[in-house]
Amino acid sequence: MNETYSKFDVDRYDAALYTAPFWDSGVIVNESVFPLIGENGERVFKLAYPAKKILFVKSYTCETRYVEGADYALNGDGELFIPENSAIEMREYTYLHPKENPEGHPRDVFYPHRKITGNEPDRWEFWDESSLLSRQLISVTYVREDDGSIERPAAIGRYLPHTMAKLTSGEKLKAVVAGDSLTGGAHASARLDIPPFAPPFAPMTFDAIRLKFPKSDIDLTVSGVGGGTSETFLLHEPIEPKITDLCPDLVLICFGMNDSDDQIVGFTEERYRKNNLAMIEKIKTALPECEIILVSSIYGNPYTFIREKYESLALVLKDIAEEYAGRGVAFCDPQAIERQMMRRKAFADFMADNMVHPNDFGMRIIAQTICDALR
Repeated sequence: MNETYSKFDVDRYDAALYTAPFWDSGVIVNESVFPLIGENGERVFKLAYPAKKILFVKSYTCETRYVEGADYALNGDGELFIPENSAIEMREYTYLHPKENPEGHPRDVFYPHRKITGNEPDRWEFWDESSLLSRQLISVTYVREDDGSIERPAAIGRYLPHTMAKLTSGEKLKAVVAGDSLTGGAHASARLDIPPFAPPFAPMTFDAIRLKFPKSDIDLTVSGVGGGTSETFLLHEPIEPKITDLCPDLVLICFGMNDSDDQIVGFTEERYRKNNLAMIEKIKTALPECEIILVSSIYGNPYTFIREKYESLALVLKDIAEEYAGRGVAFCDPQAIERQMMRRKAFADFMADNMVHPNDFGMRIIAQTICDALR
């Protein structure tokens, strides 16, 4: 192995490598790819960036290593190619997008497949809540082209002066992250108890912040409720009293995945706005100096949920933060980073359940975005 790249050969969670922003990294470490044969038999996979050189391809758990030439290759367009005789187990397109609701398949739910183009056949979407789909991912480490395709997240430090002062001075910062099952960490590899044992995005974010601000002294509480929405904060007793009783200096509000779901829960933009304003006012009334980051939700399965709804709710958060400019409220947008990556990568590459819960790569997008924005 070239010694220049040996430090990128990691089989377990490494906070420094996992939280280094993709847009600032010459080497992308353990990027997830779901090896799904294309609808027309394609075996080529675009990565987040065009690759100049593929260094390692491993199973998602990093327990199996694949051989260049025999199991994979880099094509002339900087894409990953998996040949038919590869040891990488590939799945047919109908595995994730079956044409009918199959019986006897290990599953939690099959959701109706939403027709995006209007001329697609009737399909279903496979949703599994175990580690089944995570274990079928592969991890790719590669030297990337600097094609400028992913823009750095906007800086928010000027909107959070007390937080930034405490991070740089070493004064204790009490932080709370409130949200839904994503915030709780569902399907992070550490929660599934499988390698590489990467934590959910909330503790991963603060791992990154501690590295970025070496003097920082952070007391972190994570409050994630499965199925939670922007109304959970207001109605669910275990959350709101915990936040105000802890007297945090900083609160990250991370509701949006379930709020965007028109099929089951789902709120209008007006109701979502009202809920978020109520959350802010509840915190600010009890803790006037507390600062708040409103965090956009990454996408749910675009074949099940309406992609534009996620984007419209993110705009609601952006507008609220602009209204509170100068009053300790900021907006952070990991959805924008994922959207840029989805110009190249398939949705299944980001997810651990093919529905709403991100895998480690998706968790890393959230953590990197929040940390990098704190400047």
